[in-house]
Amino acid sequence: MYRGGLKYPSATLLLVVQLAYQLFNLTLQSQFESRFVSQPSQKSLFITLNKMYWAENEIATDASNPVCPRCGRAGESLLVAAIATFSNVLLNNYSKSRTDSEHQKKRKAGGRDALAGTRKAKKVTSK
Repeated sequence: MYRGGLKYPSATLLLVVQLAYQLFNLTLQSQFESRFVSQPSQKSLFITLNKMYWAENEIATDASNPVCPRCGRAGESLLVAAIATFSNVLLNNYSKSRTDSEHQKKRKAGGRDALAGTRKAKKVTSK
C-alpha cells in the first residue's frame, strides 16, 4: 500500500523561492527597510515585487509553468500561493528578530530590571 510521501519541488519553484529570499534581503537593506516596514501590507507588497521581477525576467510565465494536471490551476497562481506562504515565514521571522533585538537594547540600556513588569502574567484571582 502506497501512503504518499514527500513531494519534491520543481526547479522553477526552487528558483522562485531563492529569488524571493534574495529580494526580501534586499528590501531589508538600510536604504529600503524603513519604507518597507512602513507599508500597511508588507505581504502584498512583497508578492507584487516578486511578480514584477518574474515578469521582467520571464521566470514564471505560462510557457514555463503550464496548468497543473491535478488541480487545473495555472502555474503562476501556484507560485504566488507558495510565495504567499513563504512571505509569512519571512515576515514572521523578521518581526521576531527585530523585537528580540529591541528587547536586548532595552536590557543593555537599563540593566537587569529594564523590562521588569513588561512580561508579567496577570494575577489570577478567585471569586
